[in-house]
Amino acid sequence: MGASNAVEAMVAAAEAPSVPPRLNVFLSERARLDLQRVAAIRKTTLTEVVRLGLALAKIAVEEAERGNKLMITDKDGRPLREIILPG
Repeated sequence: MGASNAVEAMVAAAEAPSVPPRLNVFLSERARLDLQRVAAIRKTTLTEVVRLGLALAKIAVEEAERGNKLMITDKDGRPLREIILPG
C-alpha cells in the first residue's frame, strides 16, 4: 500500500461511523421490571430509558455541586418532595 493509500485509509476510518461501546449491566429483578415498565410507559427501548436516566442523573449531580436542590413540584410549582442524592 502506497503512502497516499495509507492516508486515504486512515481518513476513511476516521470518518466512518463508530460503533458505540457495549455495556452489560446486571440488575436485580426489581430494577429490571422497573426499567421495562418505564420503557413501556414511554413507548421506547430499554437503552433509551437508561440514556434518559443518565441524563437526569447528570443534571441532578451538576446542580447539587452548585448547591442547588432537586425538587418535585405540583402543577402550580409548590414543592412536594426534595430528591436527595446519595453520597
